[in-house]
Amino acid sequence: MSTPDPIQVLLGSLEPSEPLSSTITFLDWYRTRSAGPDLEVLALHPGTAAAAIRAVARTSVVYDPHGWSVSRMVQRAGLQKPAASLRAAELRRRLQIQGPVYVADVDAARLLHRLGPDAGPVVTHLHATGPGLGHLDEADRRILVERTDRWIAGSDDARTQAVEAGADPGVIVVLPDLLSLPGIGDLDADFLASVRRDLADRLQIPTDAPLAVGVGSVDWWQVPDAFLRVAWEVVRRDGGAGAQFLWVADGATDRMLWPLRHDIRHAGLESVVHIDTGDGRPWHQIAAADVLVSSRLGDHQPIGHREAALLDVPVVWFDDPGRPPLVDADQGQSVPHLDIAAMADAVVATFGRDAGRDRSHLPAGRPAPWLPIVGGSSILDLLTGTVPTGS
Repeated sequence: MSTPDPIQVLLGSLEPSEPLSSTITFLDWYRTRSAGPDLEVLALHPGTAAAAIRAVARTSVVYDPHGWSVSRMVQRAGLQKPAASLRAAELRRRLQIQGPVYVADVDAARLLHRLGPDAGPVVTHLHATGPGLGHLDEADRRILVERTDRWIAGSDDARTQAVEAGADPGVIVVLPDLLSLPGIGDLDADFLASVRRDLADRLQIPTDAPLAVGVGSVDWWQVPDAFLRVAWEVVRRDGGAGAQFLWVADGATDRMLWPLRHDIRHAGLESVVHIDTGDGRPWHQIAAADVLVSSRLGDHQPIGHREAALLDVPVVWFDDPGRPPLVDADQGQSVPHLDIAAMADAVVATFGRDAGRDRSHLPAGRPAPWLPIVGGSSILDLLTGTVPTGS
């Protein structure tokens, strides 16, 4: 019996984002299967989530500054034009494939220009979050529509976006972006209390203190975030006294966190702002929080919103007119972009409004399309061609 062709997963960047989190969830679920074709990841650009994705799939990066290839060696010698030609040839050879292709990030559309004619089916995932199709240039958007055999839309808005770009509505499946919350079936009042006790033991966060949480694998040398500035403003407001702030450094290294630790110390906030390098399950800290503070600046993708919405934890976030919010308006509050004072006011208001709220009724481990056992199976079915589209 011949070995099935590997499934090729194409990504634009390995920087943390909600779409990449959904993709990693799928890859991790696929890795646990006992059978099926191999799976390989090809990304255009590196990022701080590279280790997380390499842990679940064999991964190569086109523009990897630390990688080795003939084109990279020529580039390091200062020969830019020959290096570009060699890189194009390397990509063309790499993408002369015949198996399924999962375009898990629409920024990977540029790779489709080099994709061999026998590859397929090509399944493109337009996640509910992320920049969408509008930011692609015309050539990349056109090749994406031409080469895609089946689409996965993370929301009705994403489906509309694909149709407007020229996709056939009959080959689009609407499927929520994947989340993996291991152990969520144990979530109850006792579980939440145990998380708070753990934070008290490890980080000296009082169990009864109002708690604001931020999440992100953020390199504080490169990615701007206003989390510390919001904390500074909150503790100086009526209603903010005694508040505690927890940065869940999901996957961040000590080098990446050094500037944050430096700023906390020089601001005199060591007893207010805490860093948890955690156990790889930031949803525990989100579940125990009174509010998720989503304070990323610029165009960096916020993370943790969907987990917070699922766990009934309100979110305060900077409004971005160019991007749809990740949660509904009744699940939190947006404030004008870069308005630190307005975000601090919203956090304090949330503390006062939601104090003593009971969240022990929450979401549980019932089968749902955002779970990898359900949604992951649907993605795999589309890649292997075992289910019809048009849902």
